[in-house]
Amino acid sequence: MNKHFYHILFLLFFIFTSCGLEEKDFENPLEERQIQSQIKSAEQELGQLINHVRNQQMDSIWYTAQVHENFIYYIFAGHDMVFWSDHRLILRNMRTHEYDQWYAHDFVNAQAVCKWTRCDGLDILVVIPYKWRTVRDATWKDSFSFKPVIEQNEQVRWWRQARVKVHAYFVIILTLFVVLGIYGLIGIIRNHGFRNMKLRLKFQYLLMILMTFSFVYIFTVSVHYVRTRYEGSQKTLLEDKTEYIQQALKGMFYWDYSFNPNNTASLNIDLHSMAELYNVDIQVYNKKGFLVGSSTPQLFDRELLSKYISSVVFFSRQHSLTTYEQVGELRYLVSYKPLYNGHGIHIGFIAVPLFISEREMAREVDDYLARLLPPYLVVLIIGFIISYLISHGIISPLSVLSDKMKNFQLGKRDNHITYWFNDEIGDLVYRYNEMVDELERSTKMIARSEREEAWKTLARQIAHEINNPLTPMKLTIQQLQRMKNESGDTMDKERYNAYFNRATNMLIEQIENLSRIATSFSTFIKMPDVKLSRVDIAEKLSSVISLFQSNEKNVSVRYIGPDSGIIAYADREQIQQVFTNIIKNAIQALEDKEGGDIIVMIRNANNIQALMEDENMQDMPMDALDYLEISFSDNGPGIPLEYQHKVFMPNFTTKSTGSGLGLAISKNIVEASFGKICFQTSEKGTTFFVYLRKKE
Repeated sequence: MNKHFYHILFLLFFIFTSCGLEEKDFENPLEERQIQSQIKSAEQELGQLINHVRNQQMDSIWYTAQVHENFIYYIFAGHDMVFWSDHRLILRNMRTHEYDQWYAHDFVNAQAVCKWTRCDGLDILVVIPYKWRTVRDATWKDSFSFKPVIEQNEQVRWWRQARVKVHAYFVIILTLFVVLGIYGLIGIIRNHGFRNMKLRLKFQYLLMILMTFSFVYIFTVSVHYVRTRYEGSQKTLLEDKTEYIQQALKGMFYWDYSFNPNNTASLNIDLHSMAELYNVDIQVYNKKGFLVGSSTPQLFDRELLSKYISSVVFFSRQHSLTTYEQVGELRYLVSYKPLYNGHGIHIGFIAVPLFISEREMAREVDDYLARLLPPYLVVLIIGFIISYLISHGIISPLSVLSDKMKNFQLGKRDNHITYWFNDEIGDLVYRYNEMVDELERSTKMIARSEREEAWKTLARQIAHEINNPLTPMKLTIQQLQRMKNESGDTMDKERYNAYFNRATNMLIEQIENLSRIATSFSTFIKMPDVKLSRVDIAEKLSSVISLFQSNEKNVSVRYIGPDSGIIAYADREQIQQVFTNIIKNAIQALEDKEGGDIIVMIRNANNIQALMEDENMQDMPMDALDYLEISFSDNGPGIPLEYQHKVFMPNFTTKSTGSGLGLAISKNIVEASFGKICFQTSEKGTTFFVYLRKKE
C-alpha cells in the first residue's frame, strides 16, 4: 500500500487526539460541540445554585439541581459530602482541582467534564457526564436479586421450543399482514386514492390495512400490558419484602439511636442471612445517606455501586419510595423504607434492589401471547368470512344493478333484478324495477303517440305528394277537352295532335312520378326488421362505389381503404341501401358543379371526440374504440343553415323531384343497428359519418 496513505492516517490521528478539553479528548466534533453547549448551560445553572447556597435555601438548591438532568452537583464541607443531586456516579479519588476551570475526568462508570467552585467555605463540584458505561464484573452474579430463576432442564427445553413456535406464528402472521397492508397502500396509491377505485377493491384494501394495524396494535398493547403487569407484580412483591425487612431491622436496632461501629460490626452478616431468606439484596444507610451495611458488600468494595443513597430519597420528605435506578446501562428497581428504632426515632434508611429478569418478563409475554394467539386466529378467520359475506352481499347486487343499467334495452324481458332483502340495497333495487316498468310504459305510450302522429304526418305527406302531380294532370286533361269543344269540326288536327302528344307525355311522366312516390312511401312504411350479423363493410362499400364509378361520368367517386376484411355488425342488405342513398344524395348535390369529387373512407372512430364539438354531432357514441367510422365527403356547396335540422326528416328535399325519404330511411337503418349517422357541412363541402359497432 502507498506510504502516503499511512502518513495521512497518522496526521488524522494526531489531529483527532490533539482536540478536546484539558485532559480528555472527544470521539467526534459533534460530541465536542454538544459538551460545549452543555457547559454554557451549566454555567448559568451554577450561578443560581451559588446564590441559593449563600442564602442557605435547601429546597431551592434541590430544585435547581433537578432542573437539568445532564448536570450532577456535589457539595462538600471539608471532607464530608453534604449534598449530592444524583448517586449514579461512583466517586473515587476526587481531589480538589483548580477552581473555576473545566477539566475532563474518568469515573468508574462514566466519562465526564467537571468544575470546582468555592462558595462560603463550601466546595461545589459540577459534573457533566457525556458517556455512561456498564460496569461488567462477575461480582454481580453474587447478588441475590440479580440471579436468574433456576429451572429444570426439561422444563427449560420445553418452554424454549414453545417460545420458538409462538414467535414463529406471530412473525408469520405479522409478515402476512404487513404484506397485505403494503399491497393495499400500493393499490390505493396506484389508483390515486379511493375516487377512481372499484367498491370491491375499496373493501379489500381497507380490510387489509385495518387488519394490519389492528394486529400491530393488539400485539403492541398486549406486550406493553404484560410487561406493565409483570413489573407491577414485582414491585408489589418487592415492597412487601421491604416491609418485612423493615420490621426485622427495627427489632435488631430497637434500643439504638444511631449507627456506630459497635452495632454495625456484624451487620453485613445479619443482612446476608436475611437476604438469603427473602432472596433479595439489602442495603442499610445512616441518616446522612452513607452506606453502613450490605448483604453484598463486595459490590460496593469494588466500586460497582455508589455508597451514597439516592438523592431523590434522601432530600425528599417522602422516605418510602419505590423507583427505578440505573448504574451505567444497567437498570433496576429499588424499594426504600425509613428505618426506625423501637421508640419511633429515625436512624437510617433501608434499600432493597431488584433486577427484574428479562427472561422472566419475556416468559410472561410469551405465555400471554400463546394464550392470545388461538382466539385471535379464530376471530381473524371469522372476521375475514364475515367481511367477505358483507362485502359480497353489498357489492354483488350493486354489480348486477350496474350491469343491468349498462346493458339496458327496452323490450327485453330480463331487465328486472331479483333481491330478497328489505335493506337499503333492496330499496334501491325496488326503485330500479319501478323505474324500468315506468320507462317501458312511457316508451309504449310515446311509441303509440309517435306512431299515430307519424301516420297522420305520413297521410298528409302522401296526400300532398299525390296532389302535386294530379293538379297539372287535371289541367292538361281540361285543356284537351276545351280545345276539342271549341274547335268542333274546324279543329286543327295537327295542332291538336301536337298538343295531345305533349299532354300524353306529360301525363305519363306524372303517372310515373306518382308510381315512384307510392313505391318510396311503401318502402318507408314496410321497412323489414333489421337482422344484425357480421358484415364485411369494406366489401359492401367497394361493390357500391364500383357501381357508381361505372355509371357516373361527371362526378368522381373515390374509395380510400381496403377492399375487404373490415367487420361490423349491421343488416347485410339494408346497410348497402344506406351507402347507396348517401352517395346518390352527394352526386345530386354535385350536378351543377364541375370537378365534383366524392371521397369515401373507412377507419376506427379515433376522431370522435373532436367531432362531438360540432353542434350537428349530437348523441354520438362515447366509446370510440368500439365503433367503426365510414365517411362520405363531397366538395359541393354545403347544406344551408336553415335546412340543416331537417336533413333526416321524412319528405324533406331541396330537389324538384324525389320523395325526401332516402336519408330518413338510412337513419332508421343505422340506428336500428345500434349505430349513429350524422354530418358536418360548410361552404367547401359536406361529410356524412356512419358509425357502426365492431362488437355485438
